[in-house]
Amino acid sequence: MNRILLVGCGEMGGALLSGWLETKTISSEQIYVISPHPIDRQDVEVIAKPDDLPTFFRPTTIIFAVKPQVLTEILPLYKNFSGEETCFISIAAGKKVETFKDSLGNGCRMIRAMPNMPVSIGMGMTVLFKDELVSGEQSTMADALFKAVGAVAWVEEESHFDAITAVSGSGPAYVFYLTEAIEKAAQEAGLPADLAEKLARETVIGSAALMGMGESAESLRKKITSPGGTTAAALDILKGEEGLKALMTRAVLAAQKRGQELA
Repeated sequence: MNRILLVGCGEMGGALLSGWLETKTISSEQIYVISPHPIDRQDVEVIAKPDDLPTFFRPTTIIFAVKPQVLTEILPLYKNFSGEETCFISIAAGKKVETFKDSLGNGCRMIRAMPNMPVSIGMGMTVLFKDELVSGEQSTMADALFKAVGAVAWVEEESHFDAITAVSGSGPAYVFYLTEAIEKAAQEAGLPADLAEKLARETVIGSAALMGMGESAESLRKKITSPGGTTAAALDILKGEEGLKALMTRAVLAAQKRGQELA
């Protein structure tokens, strides 16, 4: 049985915990949470530090869901768990496998994961990378954990992770901000605030559902863009030299750069 120690239970750690328990991927008996603050679940044991774990609970999976800035401070507390039976998984942006090896020992088995916020409703996107010491069984375990809360992709190059973080990790925030922008533009066009909000929200939700059926975004866009029509007039602005594509590229590259700085 997989025994999980979840270190940190903020927005993303809490989203993963909720997703695993709601989908019955794990039971509450399989997991302990380390958090300095109370969490909003009564069915999970919460402790303050790894020394508080009961002796009968030896974790097979330790998941670090804390901010990158505090990760290096706490890693030495977990060195005594390093070994063949324990797999470490980190969702911390920017922190490379070598960071964990430095603190946990070269023999630690390490997986990097970058999930995004929709894991909380089972519709997330998680990218995984494993070091060479991770066993097939441990890879399968990690794959199952994250497939329980959405889609999964594996990469063979850790160097891709800062770009992955910038695209899918931060990506939901871009979609939310786009929705805000559509709402504000609708108000500028003269619509009441409540109607503007509903139109923006439902349009984004419906469009995402259409993409979820498998057709490409480009193909769907072309279907609703008649030459010389209203949609084409709007897209002429969005596709301009300093339009949405250029802005999005700059945004993603800025996020990627910040991830590199957090290493």
